[in-house]
Amino acid sequence: MKVLANKSFHFLILLGISLLIPFENLFVAFFYFLGTWLILLNPYSLFFLYSTALCGNKVSFDRDFMLVGFLILGFLISGLFNDSEYDSVLAMVLFFAMQFLAAKEIARHDLIIKCFVWAIGVYSVLILGSYIHYNYLIYFRSNFDFVSLEHLLIYNRFIESLPSEVTVNSKFHMLVGNTNKASNIYTLCGLLVSFLYMNKKLSKLQVVLVLMSICLVQLVLFSRAAMLMLFAIGAALCVFYSFKGVNRQKVLLFLCIPFLVSISTPMFRDYWTNMSTLNLRFLQQKKVVQFKAEEYKEKRLGELFLGMGPGGYGLKYYKSRDAGTHNFFIDIYLAGGIVSLVSIVLLFLSMIKRTYLHKEVLNKTFFTSVLVVVFVLAFREMNFLYLYRLGQFGFLFYLFYFVAIRDNDHILTIS
Repeated sequence: MKVLANKSFHFLILLGISLLIPFENLFVAFFYFLGTWLILLNPYSLFFLYSTALCGNKVSFDRDFMLVGFLILGFLISGLFNDSEYDSVLAMVLFFAMQFLAAKEIARHDLIIKCFVWAIGVYSVLILGSYIHYNYLIYFRSNFDFVSLEHLLIYNRFIESLPSEVTVNSKFHMLVGNTNKASNIYTLCGLLVSFLYMNKKLSKLQVVLVLMSICLVQLVLFSRAAMLMLFAIGAALCVFYSFKGVNRQKVLLFLCIPFLVSISTPMFRDYWTNMSTLNLRFLQQKKVVQFKAEEYKEKRLGELFLGMGPGGYGLKYYKSRDAGTHNFFIDIYLAGGIVSLVSIVLLFLSMIKRTYLHKEVLNKTFFTSVLVVVFVLAFREMNFLYLYRLGQFGFLFYLFYFVAIRDNDHILTIS
C-alpha cells in the first residue's frame, strides 16, 4: 500500500508540473524576477528531473537523442567561440534538451495527456475572457471608435499604438505574449487534439469543447499563416482519410473554421492581400545571407561555420538578444553554426523515417503533415525557444512525434 501511495503521489506531482506548460506565459510573467533561475526552473526541466530522480524513469539514448545532443553541442561551441552571454547559452542548451526529454516521458502517460488537453482548453478560455476585457478597455474606457468587427480582430492586436490605461490594465498580452508566436502554438494544439481524438484517446465532448476554444483563439490572434495552414492540412487530411476509411476524420473540419471566417468579408479579404510584413521579413533574411557572404569573402571562416552564438545576432544588429530573423533555420544556424543546423535537419529526417516505420497510416500521414506545417511556419516566426524563456512550441512538436511513434506495448495507463 505504501509503494502504491508513493507512486500515486509522484504521479500527481508529475501531472501538476505538466499542467504548467499550457500556462507557460503566465508562469514566466509571475516569476520573471527570478532571472536565470527561471531558466533552470522551467516546467520541462522540472518534469524530467522529477521523473528521473524520484520516479526512477530511465533515459534511453537513441539516434534522436544523439542528434539533439549534437544540436546543443553546436550552441555550446558557438557560445564559447563568440563569448556569448552565459544565460543565453544556458537557456538554449537546457530548453532544447528538456523539451525533448519531457515530451518523450509525457507521451507515455495517457492520463497526463488527457489532462494536458483540458489545460489547453482552460487556458484558451482565459485568453478569450481577457480579450473581451481588453476590448472593453479599448472601446468603452478609452473611448476608441468602434469601426467594425473586422477592425477589432485585425488591428487591435498591436498594443504599441494603444494608451497606457489599456496596456497597464489589460491581461490579454500577458496571457498571449507575441500573437504570431501564440498562433503557432495553437496551430500545433489544434492538430494534436485532432490526432489524439482520431486515435481514440479523447472523448467527443472533450475534443469539441477544446477544439472550439482553440478555433476561437485563432480567430482572436488572426494570424494568416496559421489559419491558412490549419485549413490546408485539415481539409487535405479529411479528404485523404475519407478515402482510406480512417474513422473520426470529420473532426478535422473544425480546423478549417478560422480560415473560412477570415475570408468571409471584404475587409478580411483586403487584409489577406497586405504583404508588407512578409516583404520586411524577406529583406531581413536577405541581409543575413549578405552578411555571411561577406564573411566568406573576407575568409572569416570561424564566424561562417560557428555562427554568432546564442543571442549574438540580436545583440549585434538590434541591441537585444531577443531579436531574430523570423526564420527558424537561419536562427538555429546563427546560434549554433553548421553543427546545429545540420543536426536539426538530420533530426527532422530521422523523425520522418521513424514515423514511416509505424504500421498505422494515420500516424504516418498526420505527423508528416505536422512536419509540413512546422517547415512552412519556420519561414515565418516559429521557434522552439522564444525570448529564452518560452519553449512550448518545441515541446508540443516533440510530444506529437512521440505520441505518433509510441508502441502500444509501452503506453502507461493509470486506472
